[in-house]
Amino acid sequence: MSDSQTEAQIEESGQVGGGIAVPTQGIEALDTVIRGLYAKSPNPAKYTDLATQMQIRAPDASSALNVAKELGLAEVTKGQGRGAYVLTEPGKQYGLCLNTNNQSKRAALLREAITSKPRWSEVIVFLRSSVSQNRKSVDLSAHVASQLKRTWSAKALRDYGANYAGILEAAGLLTYERARGIITPLPLGDAQTTIEIKTSDGNGKSGGITPDVPVLPQNPTPIPAPKQIGISMPITINVTVDAKDADAIRAIIDLIKAARGEDSKPMSN
Repeated sequence: MSDSQTEAQIEESGQVGGGIAVPTQGIEALDTVIRGLYAKSPNPAKYTDLATQMQIRAPDASSALNVAKELGLAEVTKGQGRGAYVLTEPGKQYGLCLNTNNQSKRAALLREAITSKPRWSEVIVFLRSSVSQNRKSVDLSAHVASQLKRTWSAKALRDYGANYAGILEAAGLLTYERARGIITPLPLGDAQTTIEIKTSDGNGKSGGITPDVPVLPQNPTPIPAPKQIGISMPITINVTVDAKDADAIRAIIDLIKAARGEDSKPMSN
């Protein structure tokens, strides 16, 4: 990319991924422009302002701003001229983490941004299919290229793969051995991916797909146990006695009367 490019060309240069996010800059450039926007907050800043402020090339600042926008950390303002950016609320929190060196919260914010954005869902698919496996970073960029039905040069595959790896490592989603270009995706736990649903007219509608299940309250009211009700019922028991001895029969009758609380009366023969 040449410094002589027009502003419009530079702004469009970061959008190479179609329906999938393709970071044209890595984590270092991303953090640089976030720091710059945070320093100017709440005022907006253009890529040219950030390039001068942070002492980086204007095309790199523009591409990094596109990455920040893909992650939901920055957005283009309205009514401030072409290409003016401000931080979103998550972006402000991310900038604060950079300034205070809060690495754990920074990673959590970045992880949430990646796993909740539809344009990063294909990246999450790759990570889930490769958990705990040693893969090359170019495998990830090649996977994205195949999904986009594009052919990238070997250099582009290396560059995009390194950019993916650095950002995902900062989010705690993989380990990255830079010297060899080896990534090892980590278990995502309960992270959920928002999936982009395409309508028939080609317009995109994003939203999480949630199973149709009832949502239980966090503190449900306990259901009281049913009360025990005492019921008195007359019971008739028919006893058949196979006995021929009169004395045995009298003894059985006396036992039954005693059980019923009746006085025994002598039986006549």
